[in-house]
Amino acid sequence: MADTLGKRQKFFSDLAPGDCVKLWDGGGNEEIVDCDEKHQVQIYAIIKHHNAAYPTEKEMMYGCSERAVQVFGTHPPDALERWTRPRDDIWMMGQRFVFCLAAARHGSLKHSVMPE
Repeated sequence: MADTLGKRQKFFSDLAPGDCVKLWDGGGNEEIVDCDEKHQVQIYAIIKHHNAAYPTEKEMMYGCSERAVQVFGTHPPDALERWTRPRDDIWMMGQRFVFCLAAARHGSLKHSVMPE
């Protein structure tokens, strides 16, 4: 039962910075787990886009790098910085977010990377 309580599905529009995602699949519903459990990524920022055009890879990288400095300051976690957006069909339905993610350099994350 504890395993069920620690995990829950969240749609893209319900995700928030600090959420730990067991395995990011980009399908719209991501499995959120307690950050003390093994997880693939942690969301450190979400950038909302209001226009229909997809952000370029460079725009996503720049936006997430800028947010990383705001969130972590001069003490970034020992993690890889990743960014992604929803699939084309989900983007066209109005879910226009760029997700800024922290991922483990090797294996899985086992704790929160967010500053306290």
